[in-house]
Parts: sequence; structure tokens; C-alpha cells
Amino acid sequence: MLKTLRLWIAVLTSTMAIAAGPGLKLGVDYSQRFGFAAPNETPNPIMATDGSGALYLLDIGDPKTLPAGAVLGSPGTTASYVMKLSPAVDRIVYLTVLDFRADSLAVDSSGSAYVAGSGVIAKLNSTGIAFVYRMALAEGVVVDGLAVDGSGRAYVTGRAFNGNFTTTANAFQRTAPSDNRSKGFVARVNTTGTGFDYATYLAGNDWDVPMGIAVDASGAAVVAGTTSSTDFPVTPGAYIADRRSEGTLPFLTRLSADGSTLIYSTFAGDAYGEAQAVAVDPSGNAAVLRRTLTGIALLHFNPQGTAVTFSRALPADGVGLPSRDRDKRSGRALAMDAAGNTYVTATTSAANYPVKNNLVPCEPVYLTVLGPSGDPLQTTYLAGGSGAFLSFTALALGPNSTVFVTGTAAAAYAPSRETGVASGRLFLTRLSPNEAAQPIKLSCVGNAGSYDPGPVAPGEIVSLFGEGLGPAQGMHPVVDVTIGFPTVLGGVRVTFDQIPSPLLYVQDGQINAIAPWSLTAGRTTQICVEFNGVKTNCLSRSVSNASPGVFTIDGSHAAAVNQDGTVNSASNPALAGSIVSIFATGFGAVTPSLSDGAIVGLPLPVNVLPVKLGFSSGGAIASFVQMVEPQYGGPAPFQVAGVSQVNFRVPPRPLFLVVGRDFYFDSVRSRSFAIYVTEP
Repeated sequence: MLKTLRLWIAVLTSTMAIAAGPGLKLGVDYSQRFGFAAPNETPNPIMATDGSGALYLLDIGDPKTLPAGAVLGSPGTTASYVMKLSPAVDRIVYLTVLDFRADSLAVDSSGSAYVAGSGVIAKLNSTGIAFVYRMALAEGVVVDGLAVDGSGRAYVTGRAFNGNFTTTANAFQRTAPSDNRSKGFVARVNTTGTGFDYATYLAGNDWDVPMGIAVDASGAAVVAGTTSSTDFPVTPGAYIADRRSEGTLPFLTRLSADGSTLIYSTFAGDAYGEAQAVAVDPSGNAAVLRRTLTGIALLHFNPQGTAVTFSRALPADGVGLPSRDRDKRSGRALAMDAAGNTYVTATTSAANYPVKNNLVPCEPVYLTVLGPSGDPLQTTYLAGGSGAFLSFTALALGPNSTVFVTGTAAAAYAPSRETGVASGRLFLTRLSPNEAAQPIKLSCVGNAGSYDPGPVAPGEIVSLFGEGLGPAQGMHPVVDVTIGFPTVLGGVRVTFDQIPSPLLYVQDGQINAIAPWSLTAGRTTQICVEFNGVKTNCLSRSVSNASPGVFTIDGSHAAAVNQDGTVNSASNPALAGSIVSIFATGFGAVTPSLSDGAIVGLPLPVNVLPVKLGFSSGGAIASFVQMVEPQYGGPAPFQVAGVSQVNFRVPPRPLFLVVGRDFYFDSVRSRSFAIYVTEP
């Protein structure tokens, strides 16, 4: 049991907090409605700015409901449109409807917009009412990324099928391996749009999917994407020059300015990942945004592609960065400015976003700004975004260090200003340097197992995140088993509706506490923190009968103990069919009732609501949920009241917990979790 206690305490006290300190960069200038998305389409915008600060938006809408503007060609029932707004974003300069579905947008210094998609690359004139050129590509050629240099030359990357892409004589790779799979390409369009200055494959013997492109100061194209090819072209001395695992790997490639050679080409990870966006700074450093199994990772490469100068893991639902199978338009969730700072926006439903100088509490959309060395300048939630599954974000950098962030708006979104220029389903927030902006201290509260920021259940162990919440060095309490856990620790006090909460761990950026058993389902509770007598802002949470969350070691695998008492891990898996124990919280009331912070003794109390496990089986076409009856599911013996233990025979697939009187109805599910399992 001592091993079990150490296991869940180690998991519970881990923190993602960023050290407090100077670095406040941005404050919110305003927020407003944005865009004209069609009723049956999910908004998925791309933004860009020009030298004057004018803002450009590419999205989809219904031509019949869009404001009057230019219509180029014959659009369908839904069509892509380009909207240019004044630098104050209070007036539509033009709105042009395209006759093809565009997935990429770029703007040059003179204010001309470039769009690409559906086998078409086009340049609009500065008034937006006509094409300077409209260049059609061969059938089966898909453009996934678009960039433009200072001379007004467009660079595109994408995929070609069936050998339909025609390369140029000076190309790095004239032909692709003879295969009908997706083959990557890179090309530079000449200034008149009559052909390519260069066009080359960037491909191996399997699937190759470029997702983003940027252009450095020398005119070299930098491309990021994903490959399954075992012979994808890489260069000696690159960061990762050899494939270290099977399956899908991210890549980063920098071509010479004439497209004839590789300056460098490297894998951007040695395990599964999708490189979905790329940006470069004036010094030639490249930033790559890569999807992982648990979120997103930012990698910052030196100009030679030989090393990652820093990397950061960021929480995400994987929605703000769409998968290539759902949508391609993810390339504007990342940007770099002239000073070498990196900007990232995405969505998350986890409470443990590592804030610094946070402006608003616990929202689905966040913005992270990192300095040239990877030091966090600001990491803040942004108000207005939707946490729905199909919600997307994008950003653009304006003059004078301004930042525009847009995304799918929440139903209750209330903007700070109404300009009348747009009334769509997007929010738009502009931020600019503002040393007077006041960050908040208490940023988010979530289940300590899942970090879910949803309703709180009586007796649930919760984690509170923010800045200035407690001492710089983390502290655990000294526990008297006859009294239980204290309500004051290291000068920290947490209250739920002014009821003191037992404390398990306190630190500047994270507090772990226990919700009082006296909370009433159906009501809301005010959660506040005091540190050395100074009260923070308070957060409101609804109260539910149950809110289960499983403690994990990596966000997906449960903190579990095998049948022989050893800790479950990749190197020490459980036998399929053996009994394992997992630990969770948020199961709700027990009987007989327990006092706050008490240690659970014998005889064990029981849950008021029964606990089951479930897993999905079947295939992609037809799947169903199967129930697993636990051997035991209730308060963990000799642990603090609020920690639950579930013992069960483990199937070789991910599971979830169900708390409620009926397995299929009137119950609450946890997030899915996995156990390391091996066949006997």
C-alpha cells in the first residue's frame, strides 16, 4: 500500500506551471464578431496582414448571404471568400467571392492577396476585384501550403497523385518513385503567374504530405509535413538523419532559393507526429508545430537544421490544429516576428495550461508567446472561443507588435465592441503591448486526475493553476492520521463558498485541494485562494453528483498497480486478463459520510453511485460499448478521502470509468485511459 500511496502522490503533485517573472507583453485591445460562415459549414479561417496593418480573412460562406462585393466566376452554394478590413478592423475594404475552394492565403507588402486550393493558385489585385493571374494545376494536384516573398513570388507545397505533377529542369527531384500514393511537391510561381520558376518533388516511396511552407530572407522555401516513406530525402548531419521508428513521422526541409538542392532535410521527431505548420524568422531559424498523441509540440530549429535549439510541449485537443484528413488549413496557428519571437494559438480542454501573465480565466483558446531562446514571454487564455469538437483557431501578426487571433465563437460569446463589419460565427481578438494590463492569479480549476475544468463533485481532488498562488518551492503537508489533511499550508488557504478545503500540495503555480463533501449538486460554488492573507480572484464552478477523472502518468496511461504489486509501465506491463488497480477521484458521495481531509479506514465506506468500466469495440462502421464489472470500486483504503481505487481484469484496449445508477443513461464518464498490457 505504501507503493500505491507514493504512486498517486507523485502523479498528483506534478506541475506544468511556468515560473513567475517579468515578461508581460500583450493586453487585449478589443474583441468582436468576425466572418460570414455558411450555416452548414464549420468556420475555419485563415488571416494575414499587410504593411499598413489591414487585415485579410479567407473563409467559406454562402454567396447568397454575403454582403455585396465582387464575385469572380461562378461559385457554388458555398464558396471561399476573401475579405479585407481596414487597419482599425471597423470597415470592409472589399469582399470577394471566389469560384474555387481556397485553403491557403498569403499577402504581399503591396497589399495583394494570394489564394490557393482545389488545384488553383491565384493572385488578386490590390482592390480585390480581379485576378492578376489565375493558374490552374493538373488534375490530382492539391495545394496544402502557400507563402509569398518580398518580390511578390508565390511558393506552394502540396500533394500530387498519379504522376500528374510536372517538374522543371533544375528541380532537386525531377521524378517521384513510381507509386500512386500521395507525393509531396514544392514550387515557386513566377511573378506573372504563367509558370513555375522551379517545381520539384519532395517525396519517397510511400505517403508524403507537406502541410506548411514559409520563405526565409534568402528566398529559400522551408517546408514541414508528414511522411510514411522509408526513403524520404534527408541530408547528412541533419537533426535526425535516420528514421528511428516505423509509421508516420514529421519532417522539415529547406530548399535552396532555386529549388535545385536541399540546404537541409530532417525528420522533426523520432516517433509518431504530424508537422502541420512552419514559420521562419529573419535569421533563418525555423519553428515547427507538430501534433503528438497527447497535444502539440513546438520545435525551434537552427538555420542549418542540425539542432533543435528549444522545444515546448503544449496542451491541445488536437482540434485547433486540424488533421490532414479533416482539413488542411492549420498553417496560420503559428507565426514568428522580426525579433525571433514565436506565437502559437490552439484550443485545449485541460485546466493545466501553463500560464504566465494570464489575462482571463480558463477558456478553450490560448495564445503562447515564446522568446528567441524559448523563454515564455506570455501564455494566456483568450475569451470568446468555443470548446466544441469542431472549433479552429488562427492568428496573424500586425505592425507594432499587434497580434490578431480568431476562431470559432462560443454560443455565449459577448464581444467588447460591435462594429457591424461582420456578424459571423468567429471571434476576433486584437492584442498589443500594454504594460498596464493586469494579469489574474487564479487561472483555472480542474479534476486532479483528468485536468477536466468541468463541474466539481463533492470530495473531488482538484488542481488549481495560476501564478502567485503559493510558495515558490512546492510543499506537502505533514499529516496526522487522526486529524487528516490541513486546511492551511505554506501560507495558502483555499475555500469553496468560504468553506476551508484540505490541502495536499501548494506551490506558486499549482495547488491540489479537496472539494468539501458538503457541496450540493445542481448549485455553483465559488473557489478562492488566499496566500499570506492576500486573496486572489475567485472562479465559479457548477457542482455535480460525480465528475470522475483517472490519475495518469502521461496523460493517457493510468497510474496503475499490477496484480503482483508492481507499478504498471511500458517496461512492466500487466498480463491481459490479470487484475490491476487504478486510482481516480470525483466519484461523489460515500456512505457513511466522511469528514473533509480524513484518512479512509476500515470498514470501508461505499460509493452512493455505483462505478463501472467500459470500452468501445467493433470497427469504424459499427462500434458499441461494452461494460466491465470491477472487482472493487470505491474509496481507496488508508488514503485521503476523495481518492478512489478500482480493481478490474484488464482487457487489451483503452477504457473509461462510468459513475451513475445506469451504465448507459443518467451517468457520467471519465476520459479514456489505457493500461500497459501484454498477452500471456
